[in-house]
Amino acid sequence: MVYTVQIKPSGYLLLVADGETVLQAAMRQGYEFPYSCGSGTCGTCMGRVISGTYTYGEIEPYALDDVADSENSALFCSLKPTSDMIIDVKEVYGPAFLPVRKAHYTVNKYHKLTEHVYQVLLTPKNKSIAYHAGQYIKITCNDGVSLPFSIANAPCADRHLELEIKTAAHNPYTCEIIEKIKNKSVLQLSGPYGNMIYRNTPDMPIIFLAGGTGIVPLHAIIEQALAENDRRQLHLYWGGKYAHTLYLREQMEVYTTLSENFSFTPVVNQTDAYWQGTAGVIHQVVEHHGDLSGYQVYASGKTALVYAAFNAFTAKGLKPQLLFSDTFTHVP
Repeated sequence: MVYTVQIKPSGYLLLVADGETVLQAAMRQGYEFPYSCGSGTCGTCMGRVISGTYTYGEIEPYALDDVADSENSALFCSLKPTSDMIIDVKEVYGPAFLPVRKAHYTVNKYHKLTEHVYQVLLTPKNKSIAYHAGQYIKITCNDGVSLPFSIANAPCADRHLELEIKTAAHNPYTCEIIEKIKNKSVLQLSGPYGNMIYRNTPDMPIIFLAGGTGIVPLHAIIEQALAENDRRQLHLYWGGKYAHTLYLREQMEVYTTLSENFSFTPVVNQTDAYWQGTAGVIHQVVEHHGDLSGYQVYASGKTALVYAAFNAFTAKGLKPQLLFSDTFTHVP
């Protein structure tokens, strides 16, 4: 028996064997996890259980006082899961952890993908930002405010970044960044940020759910998965208001010809006489899968969409800890 243990707020996912402690599993899988005594005495490894069942076996968790115990606190050096769990532990770093750094990038080229979305290719001036597929960077404006933008490409040898920036006329910061891009100014970036990254575990089929420009980080993850010849079944559902807003539709259809494991369902909310595909609300379309207990989901888009998907999919059997999204900083 193997249990999944998701760690909040980082979003890391541990696979814990039956009879194994959370700390043992974390160290075996290359995580940096806070601990000292390793015997339930000092409390260094203390965190909180959000959901799931567990046992301490024959270990007496002396570091838990009555107050801590009433707050669902737990000692993960000694705690052994007896079900899937969601826990809250600060200062946990995964084997793929990358520190945030600053770097300057030049605009190589840009063009419009739609009336409101710009594709921008950036090249580092000197040092570059290391990142994982699915993460995002922040661009610093003149007054120091930073705006987040997902990276649309998987990491590559020439270190370039692809962004897909949606303009917002009411947002002066977005307008400023677009003007900098048009003038091919040097941009100050920081990153990486985000925990919705490509994972090659667990060995379960993946549903990608994207609303609008939520496709951007999923594009990078899909690109990475195909490059690594991921043998899991990968199915992308991408929804937009109109067909023309699904600006990467042709590219995603090409991906279906390159890999027999990848499939793509575009979903349009408002159709016309020419649309022959799927219509409706995207998360409701995904529900047609039926039982989702054997799946994992990567979701990106507006907050309301992601939360609606969480509620609908967990009702269909999806394990809460197997829905990955940077929308969540806690369990909804």
